[in-house]
Amino acid sequence: MYLGCEENFRYIAESANGHHGLVLWPPPLVAPAHFYSDGDSGLKLKGHIWLREAKCLFREDSFDPGMRIRRGRFYRRDTKGQPQRWSLLPHPSVPMNHLPVNGPYYYLDMDVFRHERWKDIVDNPSRIPLVLLGTGDAHSLWRVVDSERNAFGDDVTTLKSISYLGVLPRVNIAAIPTVGSEKAKECIDKVVDTAYTAGPESVIDRCRDAASALLAAYLSTEDIVHLKKDLGSLVKILDAKPITEKKTIVINSARTIARYHARAKPNSKANHQTPPVYEADAELCLHCLSAIIRELGYASEHV
Repeated sequence: MYLGCEENFRYIAESANGHHGLVLWPPPLVAPAHFYSDGDSGLKLKGHIWLREAKCLFREDSFDPGMRIRRGRFYRRDTKGQPQRWSLLPHPSVPMNHLPVNGPYYYLDMDVFRHERWKDIVDNPSRIPLVLLGTGDAHSLWRVVDSERNAFGDDVTTLKSISYLGVLPRVNIAAIPTVGSEKAKECIDKVVDTAYTAGPESVIDRCRDAASALLAAYLSTEDIVHLKKDLGSLVKILDAKPITEKKTIVINSARTIARYHARAKPNSKANHQTPPVYEADAELCLHCLSAIIRELGYASEHV
């Protein structure tokens, strides 16, 4: 399958043979795509990439911001001369004065891209790559999750966002002590996955798990036994430190999360006449978790 892009009218057309096509309406979101692996030293992108400079495009089929999942197809620039003249069927998006008077087709010069599997585009298909969508001054980072082939033979690829889409600051996993980094990342991912899809009780539960994992990793440099302690015990250890070593914001943020976690328990209202937890309470716990990440020095520089 081929994808043709026309810059003047911003038409995007699809063709099975690379000659005759149909303009897609509404037009799908199409962005320049760049692949690189975790082991690469870095990838320098231009501040802006014109369509005729793009070597690979990602065509989005669906996007779920709550789950941070994007699904779509990759296209690589056709090796034939560019642009190529396509014959296109009339379409409602085409102005009436551009329709031909002597035939069913009209003709446009298109930049043409051929659909390919991501494994055929990257240099090392044995490693799962990262995908940068966009350009140097405006891009997002994604990881390939899986691919499946549709009924027409196209490989539809599922991507998951590396960033937390505003839910939490971007976490620098390398800054977390190795012994607790895997658990901390797992807990943080669960927070983000539930932030827009679950009720406030579940979000608060996941915030408590993540806060516990982060504090345990932080204190594991003193004693690895801290990895097995709960949030309340970890807060007491921090609170007992000398004033010069105390992290007051971390302590108070963790206590806030712990307090709301206790209130979210089913028997809390019956035994203590506490009010139920609301969406705003879950948002407060997310902000407290963000503060813990930053105060412990685990946030990326660009947050």
